[in-house]
Amino acid sequence: MTEVIQTSEKDYSPSQLLPSVVAGMLCGIVIIVAAVSQAAFIFTGPLEPYLPVGIGMSLFASTVLAVIIAIRSSVPGMIGTTQQVPLASLALIASWVSASLIGAASEEEIVFTVVAAVGLSSVLTGVAFYMIGFFELGRLIRFIPFPVIAGFLAGTGWLITKGSIGVIAGDPNVLANVQTLGEPHVLLKFALAIIFIALISFLSQRTHSSLALSVTVITATILFHLVAFTMQTPFADLREAGWIIDLLEKPSLWPPFKPSDLALVHWDIIGQQWLSILSLVVLSTLAVLMNSSGLELALHRDIDFDKELRVSGTANLLAGLGGGTPGFQDLGLTLLSHRLGGIFRMVGPIIAVLCLLFMTVGAPFLTFVPKPLFGALLLWVGANLILDWLVLSFRRVTAPEYAVICLILLIIISVGLLPGILFGLVAGLVLFVIDYSKVDIVKNALTGADFHSNVDRSEERRQFLEKHGKSILVYRLQGFVFFGTADRLREQILNRLNTSGEQKTTHLIIDFWRVTGLDTSAVVSFQKLAHFARVRGVAMIFTGFNESSQETFLRSGLQSGDFGQVMIFADLDRGIEWCEDQLLATIQPEGREPADYSVNEQLAQVIRDKKLAVKLAKHLERTEFEPDAVMISQGSPSEEMYFIESGQATVDLKGDNDTHIRLKTIGPGAIAGEIAFYLGGPRTASVIARTKVIAWQFTQTQLRKLEAEAPELAVAFHKGMASMLAGRLSSTNRLVQFLMN
Repeated sequence: MTEVIQTSEKDYSPSQLLPSVVAGMLCGIVIIVAAVSQAAFIFTGPLEPYLPVGIGMSLFASTVLAVIIAIRSSVPGMIGTTQQVPLASLALIASWVSASLIGAASEEEIVFTVVAAVGLSSVLTGVAFYMIGFFELGRLIRFIPFPVIAGFLAGTGWLITKGSIGVIAGDPNVLANVQTLGEPHVLLKFALAIIFIALISFLSQRTHSSLALSVTVITATILFHLVAFTMQTPFADLREAGWIIDLLEKPSLWPPFKPSDLALVHWDIIGQQWLSILSLVVLSTLAVLMNSSGLELALHRDIDFDKELRVSGTANLLAGLGGGTPGFQDLGLTLLSHRLGGIFRMVGPIIAVLCLLFMTVGAPFLTFVPKPLFGALLLWVGANLILDWLVLSFRRVTAPEYAVICLILLIIISVGLLPGILFGLVAGLVLFVIDYSKVDIVKNALTGADFHSNVDRSEERRQFLEKHGKSILVYRLQGFVFFGTADRLREQILNRLNTSGEQKTTHLIIDFWRVTGLDTSAVVSFQKLAHFARVRGVAMIFTGFNESSQETFLRSGLQSGDFGQVMIFADLDRGIEWCEDQLLATIQPEGREPADYSVNEQLAQVIRDKKLAVKLAKHLERTEFEPDAVMISQGSPSEEMYFIESGQATVDLKGDNDTHIRLKTIGPGAIAGEIAFYLGGPRTASVIARTKVIAWQFTQTQLRKLEAEAPELAVAFHKGMASMLAGRLSSTNRLVQFLMN
């Protein structure tokens, strides 16, 4: 991609005036040729005698668009003009209006109705642009699937290509009358068009010059008149055969009507085309956002999509009031202008002046350009749309996506543009559902053997949970959950439950902490899962709901008790704590575990020797703490550790503004303060009694005395503590590695 030099308008210098003037004049010529081509595409068949009116409408719209977009755009040097994307819809509207009124209205009524329909389409397009930009919805373009956009543009390319053949031949129904294609003058017109397309394609590919279009038009025009002069063909014969657009007696092409002519408009006929106008607005909206997105990439700068929509909306409103055709920011011409050095807002007004000159006094010059060239330009544009969005997109998309592009194109060809748009929107929705249902909403799937609550239990209970914790199944979800992903999750969990190993799953936890939202249809899958869990005797637990998700669940009736053993907890920690309590209370290897732990039992778990545990207990001091008493204060020296015999305490971290965060809960059999006791640093958290706590205190002084008087007992204690801490660290490492995968 050619690099585009960025500059701000503050960098302007008189030396850069000439590049901007050249860029404005060159782009203006391209816009004038395109305006005539577009008018010839719309004003064909019965409307062909009024082609000068159509040219004036296109040039007026180009003038307004060029000025307003250049002045108000977020990008200096932005060029706005009438576009090919809404052209197919405009041609269909004009054709249907003229066909409906032939025989029932005068020629003037037909023409003014067509002009009013075109102007109304521009006004409504402007309103749509402005409202989308006003409500800052421009970013929605990023949510439209590429195959849908590609199908729309490929279909538009087909309609333009089909219509261009009628413009070249001078007969809009030439495809329906095959014999007409064999007439000599028609074959000559197509020959000229083919030469034109071949020349512009050759020059564009060989030279990569921005002047290719202008040089081709001039060259083909000179060749045409040389041939006509050599064959001594009179001007009247060229006009009669449809080779030229006779504008010699039309010095001014605008305005197309007077305010009083609005009384001749058949508004009821225009109203019957509301679906076609709607399709035009939709296509134009897609196109303006795609052009802006493409410019954002090509110019290597951020573009305010919403501002561009508001600007083009204002321009279309004013253009439509004058009968102008719809338009917006042009990707190709803006890049052309920037590459020529036209990076200032003056480029747009220069284009507008050139369009005004041709619209008011320069119309006769257009007479010398052969009419088939305008049709050839349309054919070139339509063919390029098909090439870019149908042929070249084959390697850029998957097989299902390419099938959608082809189906949209086939529907547009066989049925019409609007059905193709509707099918595309439905297909886009289906593609989204299929693709998004493949997104894995499971952040982690683990068991209670690896993932524990923040309750610090005795070593025996911890080992028991590690051994039997596989009966607790935990699924942590993420993202947005809808019916597709929820049903896929349900099938995944069912397969897991049906293929459980030696330990039968007794508890199923689904955590929604990282879920941004879910739809009502997704709840149905969870209802089915809850019903299956009830049949299998599995307790189902939901945790971590945000307010909207919990409201969705409660509104659907899925709450505690409705579908069997369903529980809801505020967070995953409380949910898994409940499951652990249930597991410890119902499955015990040696009878029911007592509520309290004597110090001898705790020390025996640490040093693995009951006799040594009794000796070690003599070096500990029994201590009682009333509720809310501080057992260990954050920041204090690490002089002691505690073996909890009964009661509960919490480990709290003091934050800013005297806030406290509960890190974990400790109970009978737990040890408090052992890490800081060995590290020797200040306490990193506080331990606060929540109920009456009976604990056994072991101090640094007692440890030094033990090491001096009974070194074997001290070694056994150190080895036991090291083994216990290493086991906890190993369990934590396994969990971290699992969560990182």
